[in-house]
Amino acid sequence: MKFKGERNKMAGNEDVGLTAVSFVSDILSAAQLPGSSVLQRAVEKAYERRKQAAINGLLDAIAVVGQENVQFGTEEADELVQMMLRYVKAASEGAARQNLKLLALVIFGLKSNKTLVFDKFQECANVLEDMTRDEILFLGKFYKYLESGENENRLVQYLNTIDSTEAKRETEMIAASLQRHGLLIPISVFSSTDYIATSKFFNICKLASIEKV
Repeated sequence: MKFKGERNKMAGNEDVGLTAVSFVSDILSAAQLPGSSVLQRAVEKAYERRKQAAINGLLDAIAVVGQENVQFGTEEADELVQMMLRYVKAASEGAARQNLKLLALVIFGLKSNKTLVFDKFQECANVLEDMTRDEILFLGKFYKYLESGENENRLVQYLNTIDSTEAKRETEMIAASLQRHGLLIPISVFSSTDYIATSKFFNICKLASIEKV
């Protein structure tokens, strides 16, 4: 990922991360905890693992959208830096590689839509960073189903495409869990509950290219 006509200026994030590791190491050393030297090495390894997860997530997203689609203009630097810092925060807090891939895809989706605004990214990141693998898979399948253009915006019709009773039950449970982010909302249908996808659902799924995950 690079800027047109200007070097990427985010190498400083590496210094921030190393400073944090050094800070933790200094505290452990000053506290003279038993085994602190071993613990310091573990801290350094933990930092390296999370840094690599952030790199891998970004590379995964670039593989989806194509290298030619990830060049940014210098006028976009401020917004992009804010997004990348938010991305790094998610990585530092232990977000999984798949989740980081989705966050990176949102950045590229905003770029593609000419709406590279940090607030829009923040809204998506708050939803995607803690999703489970099953929730991500469900979003991809349900979004693809709805985007076929021949289906109503309802979960009940999608459930009819699933043969296994157990799989249907699990899908309903996942749909219920996604209410917490406002992606699906429940509606009463006779004596049962159905779910419909919200505009937020479609917006996030589109920006994150969720059907390709």
